[in-house]
Amino acid sequence: MYNFKRIAALGLAMTMVVGSSVTAFATDTNQDVTAKVETAKEVVGTGTEVYIDKNIMKVTMPTDAAIATFFDYKLDPQGLIAEAKSYAGTAITGTATGIVFLNQANGKATISNTSDTFTITNKSSIPVDLGVEVKLEAAATTPMDITLASTTSDFSATGDAAKAFYLGLKATNDIERPLSGTAITPNAILLSGASQYATTYDTTANKYVYAAKDNAKFSDFTFNLTGAINKSLGNDTWATITGDVGGTGRTPTLKNPPKVSLKVTLLPVADPLAATMKWASVTTNGAKADVLQIAKTGAATGKGGFVAADVTKVYVNGRDTAFTVDDNGYINVTLEAIYGNYYAASTWAEATTATKSAVKALIKNVKTTATSKPTFYGQL
Repeated sequence: MYNFKRIAALGLAMTMVVGSSVTAFATDTNQDVTAKVETAKEVVGTGTEVYIDKNIMKVTMPTDAAIATFFDYKLDPQGLIAEAKSYAGTAITGTATGIVFLNQANGKATISNTSDTFTITNKSSIPVDLGVEVKLEAAATTPMDITLASTTSDFSATGDAAKAFYLGLKATNDIERPLSGTAITPNAILLSGASQYATTYDTTANKYVYAAKDNAKFSDFTFNLTGAINKSLGNDTWATITGDVGGTGRTPTLKNPPKVSLKVTLLPVADPLAATMKWASVTTNGAKADVLQIAKTGAATGKGGFVAADVTKVYVNGRDTAFTVDDNGYINVTLEAIYGNYYAASTWAEATTATKSAVKALIKNVKTTATSKPTFYGQL
């Protein structure tokens, strides 16, 4: 029994000594070397990496259900909606005649000649290439001919006096454009929201997180429709009426207005290379011209950084635009070429100075593409 106690005590003492050594080692990372070391000491370190994907795509837009009815409208040539104060059974406030949209902003139904605003907000940390296509399509039954769509809201242009209605699209950085059977494309670059993001450490998940800051503000793109009808046209423009007045079986068959077709594409642009833009005056063969001059960010002073053979397309505000690349590597797009994207029906020579300035003010972004080369984005 005595021997067992001595052995147990010795074991306990050894445990305490070892435990003390471990504790001392944990708090002291230095040692004294008092003898020569003939065998090399090998030091092994285990490396770990901290990495998160900062290319985040998050674009906010109306739901699919909302999109399906967003641009619904009614033709009201007789002013029935305004008179009855009712839109499809929904009591309304406000008055409107002609083409009528049901507006539901702030949860209160009203009517007007302008639709609610369709907003696309880029909450991404990267730019997003926005494609928009809007046009008129004939209704499925007894359609109203889409060629009856006017190019002017007051039906004043040549040939518009006999047109029945006008629908126009108003979009960010664009003039108001009349809708027709040919698609219009107010495309744009939704700018990166990276400046609104920050990296934090999530102590619960034990990882780094890259997320939008509180009260972050992001760029957006908006558009809506406006409309009018030609009040000088007779009732047979809007309906086909059979039977005699006062007789039995007199029946109006309404002509269904065309549908508004909207298509949206969103293409994320990971790790874009930036471009800078400025308005400049250049002289070619003795003639001066205002140009939008584009250079790679970081290009040498007096150099644009582009190689003519590599530049395939240039899109100004999302529109394919004619360009040249000068000997110094700058992409030059004339204001005349840009003007042609907005006013195809008139010429540059006919444009007033005010109109040219207005078009110039619309220009916000540029995209250049090249075969097997990076894509460059820039903004004024």
